Amino acid sequence: GCIRVTPVWWSHFESRVSGVMLRHAGIAAGDALARNAARATGARSVSMLTQILDGSVWQLKSRKGKLVGEDEFGNKYFENTSYQSGRHRWVEYADLDNYNASTVPSEWHGWLSHVDDEPGLATRTAPKYQAKFIAGGLTTGVQEEMYQPKGSFYNKRGMRNWKRYTPWSPP
Repeated sequence: GCIRVTPVWWSHFESRVSGVMLRHAGIAAGDALARNAARATGARSVSMLTQILDGSVWQLKSRKGKLVGEDEFGNKYFENTSYQSGRHRWVEYADLDNYNASTVPSEWHGWLSHVDDEPGLATRTAPKYQAKFIAGGLTTGVQEEMYQPKGSFYNKRGMRNWKRYTPWSPP
């Protein structure tokens, strides 16, 4: 494998910069103590500077804006009109450690992407054949509610017919 050599000055620079950024973000000093303890015991972890410069959590925590609303899954939606257009609406996910964009309901997605002007309202007409919204995405939903192709074990409509064309019939 490849051996990565880190200069001595980089670790000093990293600890100084991460300390300044942590103080600016308002993160407790206990996090830095836990990180130093993990380094002393030999535990391998991603450095705090790398996590901050990654942008995901740092961007959410460093932005200031007005809380517009919250959905049924605990996601919070913010707006600050002094930011650049197209970047002045954002979501802070309920679970920052394991966030997933599929947990944003359609009415809030419309507001985030500037399709709707009113936040969190289902102003658009709902589709006639809409499946129930599953918070964790399709991978954690009920097997019967997911699309199953013909011939699948979970398809309750029967055996596969081997015709080339079958007209679509609504559920």
